[in-house]
Amino acid sequence: MKKIKKADVIVAIVICYVIFAFLYTIITGVGTFVADLIDGPTHYHLLYAWKNTEVAKKFEKKYVPEIEEDIQTSDLPDITVTVDRCSYTEYSKTFYVPEYELYVTYSSQAIDDYYDSAIKSKRGAKKLFNMMLEVHEKKNEYYENRSKIYWFGEPFQSDGRRVSLQDDDFAMELSGNKHKYMIENETDVDRLTIDDKVVYERNKPESSYYNYTPSEPKNYYPSIELPGSSNTYNDGYNSAVDDGDYDHDRYNTDPSYRQGVDDGFDETDEDY
Repeated sequence: MKKIKKADVIVAIVICYVIFAFLYTIITGVGTFVADLIDGPTHYHLLYAWKNTEVAKKFEKKYVPEIEEDIQTSDLPDITVTVDRCSYTEYSKTFYVPEYELYVTYSSQAIDDYYDSAIKSKRGAKKLFNMMLEVHEKKNEYYENRSKIYWFGEPFQSDGRRVSLQDDDFAMELSGNKHKYMIENETDVDRLTIDDKVVYERNKPESSYYNYTPSEPKNYYPSIELPGSSNTYNDGYNSAVDDGDYDHDRYNTDPSYRQGVDDGFDETDEDY
């Protein structure tokens, strides 16, 4: 009988181990794949991802008419809401329903009527900002008051689905026939942008560097000065109030001076 060498035994053991490990990997991989098909992301994606269009249409039918009616204003009476796209995201094992993301667009034909005045004067830009802000606040109020609809990524549940309405409570875009408008109503600044160009911007006093109070005399000097600006705010304010004019180059390069000019004209309620 031929004697088996120790080295041959070791090689055989290694080969057996490699084969076993390979088979184990294959089996567990197949098992994981099957489990995923039965109760995993792939399974639910196959079940629900193709229903994106259906979900979008149901939202348009059930909610859009009510939203449009609720957010109309006397200045912008023709706001329309359009669903841009709807995307399946995941299956919620907490609520046992599929979840979708919904993106909408707000449009108005009437808004283009205010384009020229908004471009030519701050008063016109401010007026348009306030018009859009009214629509924006009505929109947010609508979503807040509906227990099953929330904006800014929070879900609402309808017909066995949870849909995250991807909307922003601090900004709103309105599309006209010719131009695109956006307002930002942040804690520290109000801003109106038309075709990606800022046409109106106002820092809110409670969050600014200076302690400006409109009811104070025009020669009032803030107790806190912007670094390196040495009363440039007051220069801008007094130029607007006293002279009705201002240094345009300085206005474009000095934020403190620009804020003084803005506040001065706001108080006198004049265009510039």
